[in-house]
Amino acid sequence: MKNKESFTYRRYRDNKDKIWLVRGGLIIATFLAVYFIITNLNSPWSLGISALSIIILAIISRADKLLEKLSWRNCRTWGKGAGAELAVGNSLEKLGSDYQLIHNLDMGHGDIDNLCIGPTGIFVVETKANSGTISYSDKLLINGRESKDKDFIGQVWHEIDYTRKTLKQKFG
Repeated sequence: MKNKESFTYRRYRDNKDKIWLVRGGLIIATFLAVYFIITNLNSPWSLGISALSIIILAIISRADKLLEKLSWRNCRTWGKGAGAELAVGNSLEKLGSDYQLIHNLDMGHGDIDNLCIGPTGIFVVETKANSGTISYSDKLLINGRESKDKDFIGQVWHEIDYTRKTLKQKFG
């Protein structure tokens, strides 16, 4: 299985590129601000230009911290998710010819990681790259706590419902 076109990998790749593009812009803006400070020390406008440059540097610093907090974490998460999807897909491939697999089934706003059709039924396989102990006690728990990021069970039920409706439309 190759997952270079999976939803998760595409989001990882696209956001990774955006992050480095924004970081590059921040680096250039930082050099320009420092340049303006250095080259205008003897200018009558030096105080204003220096103040503006310092404000720009503060904005750049805050933007970089915000970028780190929001995007870089998600980019790493998507990269881990893409790797996990690849590993699970490769494991499912070992089921043999009795099973038909559809990887990365596009739902229009996300995808079903794997749809496995075989003699024992149709299975929606959703892959997550969480670490720790996974348990279920009225709710899915990771290391004894409920996930604050996402309703994983709700996501899978949505994917099952989508699969059920699509198969009913196609095959009655």
